[in-house]
Amino acid sequence: MSKTAIREVLETLNPFKKKKERPSTVDAEALSIGGEAVTLYRRGAAAGISLNGGLVDRRDDISELAKAKNYDEARRLLDAYREDIEASIAVQEDAALYVDPPGMTDEEREHARLLRLSIAEDIAALKLDEAADEVDQLSAVCAGAQMREDLGLDRVAEILRGEINAELPEEATPKEKKEVETLRDLALKAMDGDLTAAKIEQARKLAKPMHDAIEAIERRLEVTAADPTVLFERLKLRIDDVLNYPAEYRSSAIRKATRAVDAARKEARTQLDGFNKAAKGDARDKAAKTATAAISELRQKIDAAAPLLRAHDDEVRKYFAALKRMTPEIQVADTLPEDDGAGTDMDWKPERQAYDVSRQRVVRLQDGGRFREANVELAKCARLMKALLDKRREAIDNDIGGAGDDDQARQVVEDLKAEGLLKILTAKQQLALVKKIPPDSDDNLEARAAIFGNPALDEDFVKAEQKVLKDVVKMLRGDDGKNATPESIRAKQEWAENEKHWAAWAGKDPKQPKAKDISKLQAICQQIAEKQFKELMKLAGLDPDNPPPKFPSPPVTVKLKKLSPSDFGETSPRFPAEITINSDHHMIGDFKEMMDTILHENTHAWQMMVIAQFRGTGPFTAQHQAKLKGPTALPAMKVQAELFSENLRSYSTDDGPYRHQPVEEQAWTFGGKSATALLVPPPKRSFDSGKGLKNKLWVVTSMSRTSPARIRLADRHGIYVDEWEGEEAGDKKLTLEGVPGVSPTQRLQIQEVIDEYTLLVDLDATALLGRRVAKAEVEQEMAALTKKRHKKKALSDLTAEERKAIFEAVLEKQDWEASGDKAKQTDEVRAKDEVEVERGRLVLDESVAKLS
Repeated sequence: MSKTAIREVLETLNPFKKKKERPSTVDAEALSIGGEAVTLYRRGAAAGISLNGGLVDRRDDISELAKAKNYDEARRLLDAYREDIEASIAVQEDAALYVDPPGMTDEEREHARLLRLSIAEDIAALKLDEAADEVDQLSAVCAGAQMREDLGLDRVAEILRGEINAELPEEATPKEKKEVETLRDLALKAMDGDLTAAKIEQARKLAKPMHDAIEAIERRLEVTAADPTVLFERLKLRIDDVLNYPAEYRSSAIRKATRAVDAARKEARTQLDGFNKAAKGDARDKAAKTATAAISELRQKIDAAAPLLRAHDDEVRKYFAALKRMTPEIQVADTLPEDDGAGTDMDWKPERQAYDVSRQRVVRLQDGGRFREANVELAKCARLMKALLDKRREAIDNDIGGAGDDDQARQVVEDLKAEGLLKILTAKQQLALVKKIPPDSDDNLEARAAIFGNPALDEDFVKAEQKVLKDVVKMLRGDDGKNATPESIRAKQEWAENEKHWAAWAGKDPKQPKAKDISKLQAICQQIAEKQFKELMKLAGLDPDNPPPKFPSPPVTVKLKKLSPSDFGETSPRFPAEITINSDHHMIGDFKEMMDTILHENTHAWQMMVIAQFRGTGPFTAQHQAKLKGPTALPAMKVQAELFSENLRSYSTDDGPYRHQPVEEQAWTFGGKSATALLVPPPKRSFDSGKGLKNKLWVVTSMSRTSPARIRLADRHGIYVDEWEGEEAGDKKLTLEGVPGVSPTQRLQIQEVIDEYTLLVDLDATALLGRRVAKAEVEQEMAALTKKRHKKKALSDLTAEERKAIFEAVLEKQDWEASGDKAKQTDEVRAKDEVEVERGRLVLDESVAKLS
């Protein structure tokens, strides 16, 4: 603690201050508590937090209690003081995140301004629940405008129409249904005609009373429900989302919200127990009302905790995602010494010391659950780490420049490899090093593979590529909005048609066995490859509408034919290029996987063009070559084109360097990102409301009772067969929730991507409970079999023995099982080959090790 802080504590604790008498002796415990109170006071004051006028008084009260040695009460008030300050700052910082996007309407801008004023007033008055609700409203206003900017009016309108068409509870009365439908029609009609931002926001505004009406119906149904146990069960997943949030990631504000939910849960549980024990009649009715009221209170606590938890969880995920990206370089930075061991400072000592200070602060904030602040400090730490590594790279530049022949260059590679520094080489450094090591010997090939085994794409190239990627996605997916061209409208219709019928044309739809048409698939792949190639040509400074003379047409040819079972696709290493797709591969009917493969392989075809252009071969003259080579080369291509050319001279198929060598690194990232943007829906963030804590979450529709288990999902999972977000699918960890007998903490691994909806995971599900078969389904099967065996009899006409025989035959035919008296069929019937899934969800476990 600083001398100033200690003096403030002593003055606060001193009862004789006004008489200017010497302070009494203050014990260490009181000094510690008072010091924490002063630190919190300063933090609150710096943020402009008033705690409803109690910022100073509460600090002094804590200090007075500490002085009187009432430590327990002082600590209790200190915890509450800390929680209120941190929660206030958290809400304040939440609000600060939302700035007005460029596309805001005047009405939206004014709405946002008034919300900010109201948030500030509520924070000052310590009305944090109200402030959090207003932050949610501010988020919605800003997000709406930003979404229009990012996705375009047509896509936003499509999403909004989906929200407006929300389903009504089946138990709604005719009057309630009519009211909701009237409000729904008004909201939808607001978007009739030519779309504008104002129309979309008007529709959003009109949709609010409709959603409020649906919520009111749901609340009424809760209150009038005969059994409050059902109401409690509906909240179970939301309760779990709050209470099961990892303790090590909680801030003090989150701990406070979690305790409130837990207390409300216990009260609701107590009242439910009372209801279940109550006798019939008035006593039971009264107990039902009491339990329902307690459940309503629980729901309110969950609603209050959710926005805080959601905002905090976003920060946690943002933190660990950034930390994961930084980890390889952190591992290098942590090993760089300040001196040479003999007392001589290294050139990067100042940068190392600045990095260490920031890194230690990140760890303290992380361990304290203060992830918003940790993200700010982590960004600062990343800048300091880059400065440190750049300083180290300067020394590497000297080593590379000093290598006079391939022997010396290989020694540089060995030295860098031994120090773990190959991973921090830039694309420019990789290029400079491999140019000194020609691929003319086994030793040189090994050294080049070691260099290329570390991902390094040129920064200028990556930025330019991102723009092309967006253009490719937009061009392939098409558009039918206000400013759509006939070509883009046709593209959108074709894309939808191809996606819908792809499995049938591939011969993988059992309902349409005669629809197989491989030639049609080949034609579609050819069309997509040519469209993508034209966009990529712009990166190399070529005009696709006015290509060089003798430029091949088409520059890439796609063929579908049988290959080795393990091969999906390959590209010839020449220009013009030929892409071959395995027509016999088991994933041929997976539209997303096929699009990913075409976009990936076509990127290789474009790379072959770039290499030919860089070398000035084929249709390319010196004028075309100058766009990629020499002083007139395009900044985005100068390094990358030559790196591709060098990579092709020593392309590796070995497991180690294969995935991250330049041509593969670019093809994997470009193809994968394009396919994901085109086909994979945004990940669900909650099981039922879209506002939960899970980032990558899929609803489970069914699960096989086998080992390993086969899991079928409601939406495309977006997981690639060989690679997903920089890792193999098998490296990802998943958890399974809502399946009886499976612990939600058990980590699962993907063994196989069966298709775009189905995964095979390493779970032994053979002992799990089979899927419950509805009584109506059993009777339907029995009635059908009765009609076949006893032509003139209905199921109800059968004798007990006949009914038993029919029942047993149905069990055998459907692979079902039942216990108890088969003649009476009173016990549950369950499927032998399918697991009982209540409200199953598969969740990506994104946790990574904390920084230590």
